[in-house]
Amino acid sequence: GVVLGILAAANLLFAGVRWRKDLTAEKLYTLSPGTVEMVRGLDRPVALKFYFTKGDSSVPGPLKNYVQRTLDFLRELSARSGGNVTLEVFDPQPDSDAEEWAQRYGLAAQATGRLGMQPDLYLGLAAVSGSREAAIPFLDPAAEPQMEYLVARLIQEVVRERRPRIGLMSSLPALAEPASPFLPPARRAADWLFAAELKKQCDVEPVPLDAEEIPAGLDALLVVHPRGIGDRALFALDQYLLKGGRLLAFVDPLCLREEQNDVAPAASAGPSDLNRLSRAWGFEMDPTRVVADLAAATPVSLGAGRSERLPAWLSLRAGQNLDREEIATGSLESLMMPFAGAFAGKPAEGLDLRTLVFASSNAAVLDARQMRFAAVANTRDGTPAAGAALAVRLAGRFPTAFPDGPPRPAGATNETEAATNGWLKVAERDGVAVLVADADVLADEYSARSLNVFGQVLHQPINDNLNFTLNLVEQLTGDLALVGLRSRGTFEHPFDRVLA
Repeated sequence: GVVLGILAAANLLFAGVRWRKDLTAEKLYTLSPGTVEMVRGLDRPVALKFYFTKGDSSVPGPLKNYVQRTLDFLRELSARSGGNVTLEVFDPQPDSDAEEWAQRYGLAAQATGRLGMQPDLYLGLAAVSGSREAAIPFLDPAAEPQMEYLVARLIQEVVRERRPRIGLMSSLPALAEPASPFLPPARRAADWLFAAELKKQCDVEPVPLDAEEIPAGLDALLVVHPRGIGDRALFALDQYLLKGGRLLAFVDPLCLREEQNDVAPAASAGPSDLNRLSRAWGFEMDPTRVVADLAAATPVSLGAGRSERLPAWLSLRAGQNLDREEIATGSLESLMMPFAGAFAGKPAEGLDLRTLVFASSNAAVLDARQMRFAAVANTRDGTPAAGAALAVRLAGRFPTAFPDGPPRPAGATNETEAATNGWLKVAERDGVAVLVADADVLADEYSARSLNVFGQVLHQPINDNLNFTLNLVEQLTGDLALVGLRSRGTFEHPFDRVLA
């Protein structure tokens, strides 16, 4: 009787207490601190509307389990948001109001495999905040490891008041010069494909390579093959990062795109780097050497019917060269980087490092010009560079590369020097810099093939170069708390020994 009394009293005492504990080994249901910080800091409420067609006997069990996990995650997100995010669940049966709203939000019905039947399975998510709406048309189970990032990005999309502003600083014609309206379309210069895609979701503005100040209000700055950049512009980049800027830089020891006749004569082409800055951050790239890797060698046509696998022309693959835990690279399958460089060093105090793209354990670095048409056997002559870093991300408080202040311009007077006294010596807030040791990864020739369909030029991707760039820009223009958000691991745990 006493025991029953104690149990009854305990039951009454804790009846209103909800105890939540993530017992999975990989903490699959634990939100990252960045996501919690983001949803708790929202300026306006967001309603998440989850649509799933229930009661369909043809829906396989694994998909139902996935739906339950997704609901558990969304409920946890709502519970941790401090009331800023609410969750509504709908069953869009045929000809129902819920189905009509699902279609209005742009959710895509999926076929369940029944012969002759129209697609009727909905599994999607919409976010609504005031008059702004956005949706994930179909929650693909294959993208489950990226679920936290996808939902966080969806929320950001409906609370953002304006399109992101991107600055583009380059020695290459990635942005086309304004053309005369009297020229026929076929004769007008076009933006590079990556720039054209960026313009669909961002406001992109050119920044001169000799700029002495980075425009205020940019959400991110892209620097592409900054060959010939001066100290004054480097100082502007330094100050931009110390103010909490987000930088995405593509440097290159041997830029094939620059060597093309329509850009610059081969004799005037040369390497680019940001070593004047990155040395202060603990990293630099040798502008005279490229990475050669037999495991990533690409077959390249040399003319006259001959082709050869060039070890410095890198074809990088998922599982071997790309960080699968990173949101920006986790969903990619392949990248092409011709004659890429390598970053070496250790991050300075206050900076966190993540290597996004890397060579194999058998990679080497060799003289860039000698490797232009080098045979496979020549890689033995290089310096071993196991796991050479081809793309890295640094985040945190950046140290200045100009501890003595801004470089004095030519012919400067004491009055000119006094006008530049407002420079920062220490970082005001955290910044982010992503460094990629290849600029050709952005060029159309190495990311897509052009198809002429009834007089219209279409582009068919041949790898994930374009997605790589767009993913990085998307991350850098989002909430800083979400930069570096990890994939959530695997939700499937098969009986490996039994399968073996």
